[in-house]
Amino acid sequence: MTVKNYNKKLMFTILALIVITTISLSGLVAYAYSDNNISYSFTIRASQAVSKYSEDEFRNTYNNDNAWKVNLRSSGEGSSTITYFRLCLEDNSGVSSWHSVVQGSGSHYYSAWDGADHTHVYLQGKNNNNTTKTYTVSGYWDEETGISPD
Repeated sequence: MTVKNYNKKLMFTILALIVITTISLSGLVAYAYSDNNISYSFTIRASQAVSKYSEDEFRNTYNNDNAWKVNLRSSGEGSSTITYFRLCLEDNSGVSSWHSVVQGSGSHYYSAWDGADHTHVYLQGKNNNNTTKTYTVSGYWDEETGISPD
């Protein structure tokens, strides 16, 4: 094989690797900004104490208007009841406002704060009533959706 043919083959191989890498990375970016349904289920504590879903998600955006989502499909408190939700960090500090979500009302999209930029976030919940009872909530959430907030 001549040096000229070897160089052509090497250049073709490098170009092919660049194209494959670019396509792979663009697929990851598209996935990160898609509207996913990530299941959650956790217990809402009594006396409006803050509860946190144990699984975090990486919020890979610097755009606060890349909305996070919550869908309250089931509440042990009953049909059409309200639970408050927000995003937080591991230390429980809030990185979005609290939002009241009615059980069974579908998906809701909200903006985040700067502290939620390019970091791991959690879903927090608390009861809208000051009661001594606990209950379980479940549904879907997503740390970033690529959709504008409600």
